[in-house]
Amino acid sequence: MKFLKVAGLAILLNFSTSVCSAVLVGGSSVTNRYNCDGDIFTSSTVAEALKSSRANSVREGHIYPQSFESTNVESTDRQIFPIFPDGSTYIGQQEVKHFLVTDPDFNVMGLIMRDGKDFKECKDLSAQS
Repeated sequence: MKFLKVAGLAILLNFSTSVCSAVLVGGSSVTNRYNCDGDIFTSSTVAEALKSSRANSVREGHIYPQSFESTNVESTDRQIFPIFPDGSTYIGQQEVKHFLVTDPDFNVMGLIMRDGKDFKECKDLSAQS
């Protein structure tokens, strides 16, 4: 598995997984979950992308998930999957800007986006009161 290193970037991936779990169980809730500089990802979009990514991860010759490592995050395992605002996932030969971050058990840890050569955290709208 390839490692994607992000040095010097304060990505704190300690997002709550309970909201995504509720969406996966509830199924039809459509609330805005993440804002990535104006690109909005709904809870249902994230849930569908997670389901698709998990299914695709066992296919032969898959590129994703890729291990994700950041010097600013404690040494817990993370993996990333490309995600698009419409909920579609990577099928090859596409420019990818957004990534769904999960743990090895496919619990959502957050969403990140490319920012030049680095990455930055997308705003978790479910954390707002």
